[in-house]
Amino acid sequence: MSSNYDPAIDAANVRHLNSRRVDSILVSPSREDDPELASALSEFDGPIVALESELRIATPTDAVCADHRGGMREAVDHLLRLNHRRIVALTGPLTRRSGRERHAGLREALTARGLSTEHSTLVTEHREADAEAEVQRALRRREPPTALLACSLPLLVGAMRAIERSGLRIGRDLALIAWDDTPLTELSQPPIAVVDRDPRRLGATAAQVVLRRLGRNGNRDAMPAGMEILPTRFLPRASCVAIGESRASA
Repeated sequence: MSSNYDPAIDAANVRHLNSRRVDSILVSPSREDDPELASALSEFDGPIVALESELRIATPTDAVCADHRGGMREAVDHLLRLNHRRIVALTGPLTRRSGRERHAGLREALTARGLSTEHSTLVTEHREADAEAEVQRALRRREPPTALLACSLPLLVGAMRAIERSGLRIGRDLALIAWDDTPLTELSQPPIAVVDRDPRRLGATAAQVVLRRLGRNGNRDAMPAGMEILPTRFLPRASCVAIGESRASA
């Protein structure tokens, strides 16, 4: 069930699944700190696995997450090797673990090179219009970014609209990196570099955790709740253009 990043629908979806007497729930919440979602999950007595999140509920809950921090560091290091120094990222909301980890990875990569992290994170919800507005503001700065990371499909679409309306060309005037390999990133001209989480593997791993918890013959796995971190993979493509030192400081 999808909530389109609406916390109220998250809670309603969980209650609907509970009413259907499902055996377990895998949840990727819009916000980890939403009290209504926490209340709905507390009403469920089966195994719960959080995807890409750390749920703030009383019951210990398993989690399966991608290594967003490592993925962000690898992507930013690639941009730094191409002489980019003004790098910004649409991380997604910091009310989700994925957004916080991307934010942390960005700061770590920039700090390691002695670069400022001020204004490097563009925090929005996963909405195209919000992303477009934030990128437009960033591109109007006195020293605009030369590289941008968009960490979800809605954020990528919003960023691409802002770039087009600013009269810039991806891969020539601005480097762009996205999250997750999709037809949009593969077929764009130029193709867009990505940090690939392998969403299918995330889902399969979460299902395996649930099946272990359910056990057999009514005997559930009683091991303490834990978090599995799955590696990401950076795919460099032509959207990441190298620039000279003179242009980076122009």
